[in-house]
Amino acid sequence: MNIDPQELLTSFESMLRRRNVVGLRLGALLISFLFPLFWILDWVVMPDLVMLTFWLRLLGILYSLGIWIATFRRGDMVYRYVNRLGISLGVLIGWLITIMAWLDDGYESPYYAGLNLVILGCSFLFAWPLRLTIGFNALLYGFYMAPLFIGSIAIQDPGVAITNQFFLLSTILVSVIAQRHRLAQEQKDYLAIQQHQVMLQQAQILATTDPLTGLYNRRQLFTLGAYELQHARHLNKPLSVLAIDIDHFKQINDTYGHLVGDEILRAAAHAFQSSLRQDDTLARIGGDEFMVLLPATDVYEAAFVAERIRLAMQSPFLQTT
Repeated sequence: MNIDPQELLTSFESMLRRRNVVGLRLGALLISFLFPLFWILDWVVMPDLVMLTFWLRLLGILYSLGIWIATFRRGDMVYRYVNRLGISLGVLIGWLITIMAWLDDGYESPYYAGLNLVILGCSFLFAWPLRLTIGFNALLYGFYMAPLFIGSIAIQDPGVAITNQFFLLSTILVSVIAQRHRLAQEQKDYLAIQQHQVMLQQAQILATTDPLTGLYNRRQLFTLGAYELQHARHLNKPLSVLAIDIDHFKQINDTYGHLVGDEILRAAAHAFQSSLRQDDTLARIGGDEFMVLLPATDVYEAAFVAERIRLAMQSPFLQTT
């Protein structure tokens, strides 16, 4: 069983999307409850503009509630666009907080701390690729700095403004690095877990099947046989067992070699399997010896199955091998 790297990567991205849906639902719920609570801060900091901030916060609340409802009612759509929805939610809340900062003291406003909270919250809730993380932070910081670049807001206290900038940029840098490191580590851990599971499956196959024919081996046959016997006793049903070998198989090996003998065994296994019913179990127990478990089958039905197997081994089978 080989591991397809592209399939593993697709599986990892699908896992991240499902987790981001959970993060989006939680983030939208938190914003719906926490964003209006900070309206108390507006009453203290900007009492003259408190009704304007009310409408700004209401916009953010309505959007977050809409996303929260969509995660339940439009799950397929949210799954497809979860990263876009997460970025749109974070950008909207960040921009609303930025507008409040402009309305207050511009780049000296304590509202810049709200941007830090949005950036950190998104880095905790979502697992975004590096390009999306950088794009998200660029949208927030670019919007925040736009009035300074166009000269519509002047800096009144350089010390406070530089301090705010320092903490905001530090938060962005830490969130980008942490997001990148976490994503790389999670991908590494996920691939390691998947490879371990594949190795376990391969070990289980090797322990229960015959490598030449792909049938169950002796150990697995005895395990299944014990279960079928107990099941037959419990239901008071018959259970039959067929023992099969290939006549003169040693002579075939001696005359034509083991490679031809192996082909004979593989073809015989295929012929046997095609003659059985869906619930019957065929196993190779060694050499040219095979056994068949026939659940809910009495001796007369078992004889009929045996005859069907014998006919499958006649001239058409010999011609194909």
